[in-house]
Amino acid sequence: MSATPATSDGKLATNPPSQVLSSCSSLLSSYRSKEENDILPSPSTSRTGGRGFGSSSSPKSRNRHIELKVEGVLVTSLKEILDDPVGVKCFAAHLKDEFAHENIAFWRAIEDFRIKFKDGNRTPRSRTTLKTAARAIYKQYISEKGVTNINIEEKTRLALRRVIKEAKEKLTMFDEAQRSVYAMMSGDPLSRFLKSKYYERLVRARHARRTRSTTF
Repeated sequence: MSATPATSDGKLATNPPSQVLSSCSSLLSSYRSKEENDILPSPSTSRTGGRGFGSSSSPKSRNRHIELKVEGVLVTSLKEILDDPVGVKCFAAHLKDEFAHENIAFWRAIEDFRIKFKDGNRTPRSRTTLKTAARAIYKQYISEKGVTNINIEEKTRLALRRVIKEAKEKLTMFDEAQRSVYAMMSGDPLSRFLKSKYYERLVRARHARRTRSTTF
């Protein structure tokens, strides 16, 4: 890592805002359309090594956020993040670092479950398929023996256990559990995400998409 240049009085030199914006624009202009996974850091990146890209303690990073805000690419609500395909991937990577990846995995599983069966509960075969999918979700995320069970209220867990036991699976059976997980992710996990390197990468991706869409 190159040393930060110093002024004649011995103080560290800082880039003026215009240079920061110029540097940011240059970086973003070099962005190329890739698979969304390319936006995320490689698995070998250390969580604790160095200050990390997009660290909240970096003045240059904060300046980038201020300049990019003009373009309307910042997102601060969980709904906006989860509505963005890249946002989901970035937020999932952040939760994985926090050892809480099961929450976003469960949320996504219920979204897929709802979409898949929203109009398909009218035949015996479709009801059987829904039941099979519901039991798989219960086994993985709700059951206390599940490999990636989520942290929800005991009354919610017991209610779902009763649904499974009585074979009364239905499309809305996981709604309460999903709302609970969503509320949990909207708290401290979201606050920490907005200060993370993954959020910085999401902002860059959104800015790149916006830039490409205005060039045609």
